[in-house]
Amino acid sequence: MGKIKKLANIKGHMTLEQLSQHKDAEKATNKYPKIKIEPPQGMKGEAMKEWNRIVPLLAENTPVSELDRTLIEIYCNAFAQYHLCERKVNHDGVVTTAVSGAKKINPYLTEEHEAIKTIKMTATELGLSVNARAKLELNRAKSDKPSDPFEKVLSSE
Repeated sequence: MGKIKKLANIKGHMTLEQLSQHKDAEKATNKYPKIKIEPPQGMKGEAMKEWNRIVPLLAENTPVSELDRTLIEIYCNAFAQYHLCERKVNHDGVVTTAVSGAKKINPYLTEEHEAIKTIKMTATELGLSVNARAKLELNRAKSDKPSDPFEKVLSSE
């Protein structure tokens, strides 16, 4: 996901095919309902704070729509779960003692790892990771580069 430049803002030569693809992408992102900034009902605590932090940024910088609402909610809930588990692991330690006296891995550590997996997956889908944004910018740079002069001659025939 990423900000799709309006055709009027694109510099450099584009082939008719590239121009058509950009027009189609621009139309496609505008036909979906804009995401509502308010958090989902029932969301609270750290999940709601994260929602309030990222949704305005996503709405401003990406073609995020109401269709992405559940994915963003999953991300925010995983974010909150990760922080809860991290606090528990920091308080209780990585290894805990069972009632029987046996040492075992803190179950919050396992939950924390699951939350991290969910965060990574959803962050990539939403363009929230450095790598996802770098790929988007690389694709933008490719489409913004002036084309080869020979390509211009060939495409104008």
